[in-house]
Amino acid sequence: MNKKLFFGSILLIFLIAGCSSGSRFSKEVLLSKNRISSIDKSFTVLVPNNWSYYEDNLNESALVWFINNSNNASIIITRANTNDLKDISLVAEIVKASKKQNKDYSTFSKTESLNIGSNKSAYFIMQGNSLQYVFVFQNKDKFYEIASTSSNQTEYSKEELFYLTKEIISSFQ
Repeated sequence: MNKKLFFGSILLIFLIAGCSSGSRFSKEVLLSKNRISSIDKSFTVLVPNNWSYYEDNLNESALVWFINNSNNASIIITRANTNDLKDISLVAEIVKASKKQNKDYSTFSKTESLNIGSNKSAYFIMQGNSLQYVFVFQNKDKFYEIASTSSNQTEYSKEELFYLTKEIISSFQ
């Protein structure tokens, strides 16, 4: 009887530890409290922890541009060209079609729909020499594209980049 109680307690400890490991990708862990404005001042977002913010002064196509401190990942937010479309899935497929011109990526995932806070979004994954998550989302009446790229393709970094991108989208104001 004591063995059952002992093994049950051990199992419970492992279950609790396993469930709490998801907190490494929580908003509080991933994002700082530092809020920055986009280059065109149309929105603000929180800056990721251990990432730096850069301004695209050359052609101003990047509304927000982050690079991690290891210099092996970047996140760029741009306005999605929608041609007055209103359907997020259709906008995402158009963005995906334009991305397929890039020969550095050989594999494209299926486009998935996702609600992030109050933002409707869709995303797909591009893989080649690097990994890129491409999210298309609507905030208010505008569509945005957020491309998160990493040359470090460990499972942890892939998962962290995915959740970090979602948290950045949820921090939109």
